[in-house]
Amino acid sequence: MVQKNRRVNKPGRRRLKPLSESRVAEALRASGGIGSHAARLLDRHPSRISQMIGESEYLQEVREEESEKLIALAKSSIREFLESGKLTYNRLLASMFTLKTLAKGEGWSERLETIGVHAHLTPGESGVLLLPQPASSLDDWEVLASQWDQQKQIEYDADYEEED
Repeated sequence: MVQKNRRVNKPGRRRLKPLSESRVAEALRASGGIGSHAARLLDRHPSRISQMIGESEYLQEVREEESEKLIALAKSSIREFLESGKLTYNRLLASMFTLKTLAKGEGWSERLETIGVHAHLTPGESGVLLLPQPASSLDDWEVLASQWDQQKQIEYDADYEEED
């Protein structure tokens, strides 16, 4: 009689070690808290690592600790640059990118929050308007926001003309 759902070792196929929290934590530490890099180190799919992190408070803490270390390193690099000017351009860019992505909650972002200005918001509503380039002054920002509004209005009008 043949048993169903039984794993059979196929010739030439290697068997992966079972994942333990400690192995995943070690990989997270080695990868700076980046789950996809940890998955590569463990030869697993990133979604499996993400699932394990989601299910384990311990792994969430490890990931958070590693992110905080990376944020601290990025901040110290920028501080070093500001104090001495001795920092490579690539390291400065990497530090800025790290802060913009991992430290958004601390205000390290270029997103401009708007309240009832442009972007088809009525007074009292709030939203976020992402501009295609940085604005160096409020006047520049208003020009860019106005151009963005005009472009969106043209796209909106075109969508409704096609439906008629």
